[in-house]
Amino acid sequence: MAVRQFVLAMPSLFLSFTYNHTKGGYVTITDMTGTDLQALKTEKGWKTHMAGHCYMLDAMNPDFHSIRTGISFVVECDGFSWASHMDFATSKNLCRDFYSFYPYRAQQLSYFHTNLFLNMTIAACRAVLPKSIASKFQLKGQFIACKRASEGDMQWLLRISFS
Repeated sequence: MAVRQFVLAMPSLFLSFTYNHTKGGYVTITDMTGTDLQALKTEKGWKTHMAGHCYMLDAMNPDFHSIRTGISFVVECDGFSWASHMDFATSKNLCRDFYSFYPYRAQQLSYFHTNLFLNMTIAACRAVLPKSIASKFQLKGQFIACKRASEGDMQWLLRISFS
């Protein structure tokens, strides 16, 4: 039930889940414009969001190998607006509550097409995140090339430039 409510509340947030055969571990591709942290102002919205993320992380950590390897997040931020998608206090609380509640290892957190406000928000969240996660952030990336190796094999071939 919680996953259904989460998907209905933020239908375009998570675009893809796949297994990275090259590095091991799972990869999720996310679109930040699907984030509406204004919806988290209510207790029900907050619980739905937290439960949805916990189910997602459980799905990407099905065994000890996956937990040890870590999760890679590829996040598209083009079109993300501070005013319409989130606010500073809510995003800080989300980072504090979620990352202290659910222990997981981040293999990589890559944010593409970030703007000034998102950079400031992530900088603020880094202060409350465990160092093992905060050190994995990469900001202001630009996709140079991205293609799938084959339909049956979900390996992603990425060339990424970070400024």
